[in-house]
Amino acid sequence: MSDIISNFKKSNILIIGDIILDQYWYVTDRKNTFEKSAPIMNIKNIENRAGGAANVAKNISKIGGNAHLIGIIGSDAEGKIIKNLLKRINLKYDLIVSYNRKTIKKIRIISKKNQLMRLDLEKKYFIEKKEKIFELVKKIIKNYNVIIISDYNKGTLVCTQKIIKIARKLSIPVIIDPKKENILKYFGATLLTPNLEEFQSMVGTCKNKLDIINKGKSLISKLQLSALLVTQSELGMTLIENKKNSIHFSSLSKNANDPTGAGDTVISLISLVLSLGKSFKKACWYSNIAAGIVVEKIGTATISKEEMLEKIKFFQDYKMISIVK
Repeated sequence: MSDIISNFKKSNILIIGDIILDQYWYVTDRKNTFEKSAPIMNIKNIENRAGGAANVAKNISKIGGNAHLIGIIGSDAEGKIIKNLLKRINLKYDLIVSYNRKTIKKIRIISKKNQLMRLDLEKKYFIEKKEKIFELVKKIIKNYNVIIISDYNKGTLVCTQKIIKIARKLSIPVIIDPKKENILKYFGATLLTPNLEEFQSMVGTCKNKLDIINKGKSLISKLQLSALLVTQSELGMTLIENKKNSIHFSSLSKNANDPTGAGDTVISLISLVLSLGKSFKKACWYSNIAAGIVVEKIGTATISKEEMLEKIKFFQDYKMISIVK
């Protein structure tokens, strides 16, 4: 088990997707006073974190993999913040500047570890030369074991089908964290990792696990996928492959504070394990452990090798897998 994690240094992962600046405003009540029925808050601290596809890349780098991030930022102060954050992380990046759009930003207001509100400042990214991202990917794709497409539906991924097609020609797995809009753009991908809400928006309401599996197999057939992983927060996650029994992984966290960014951690660990030639089952087993760690943190967080190794020792004999026929 530990050998797999130590071998992440051999993994070369290319991440393409929407980059977001996550800001955390930590506040305290000011003597419980109100102004026209609204509480008055003091801002104690503002913390910047690289979010969206950048958080995926950060997860890979922090646990020992080699990450290369491609995405768009605005020509603004927030874009400079993203650059400075990425410079502190051991990863490669190519940031394309959109001069007619601002960097997408999410502000989360936090009090005593509770999120009070989220403010989104966004307008979809746009670049005049739409082929720019694909041309960049085409030049370097042969250097990578796995491609991650991190889709937050913010305008970066205008060339998803082209990326999938060239990756398939080179036998490079393409793992996608999808959004519900225009799911046909994911045709031919290796694995999709939607959460339950996203999955149901694609296939309709699911009444139980068997419903998830049946509709999942239909989606696999429709999009010509190799597999599908439906994450279900505290209910765990279900791996569906076309001609195999489906597997459900029970949630491992008993103190979930915040699911924000857990999907980024899941797709990161899956990609790292698959890059070493391991099975979907093994990749999802590792990602489930990682998800159990990250949801106990606040906001878009990462995990370390040490945290993973500690949890693996604890859970290696734990019956967290059930076969669903």
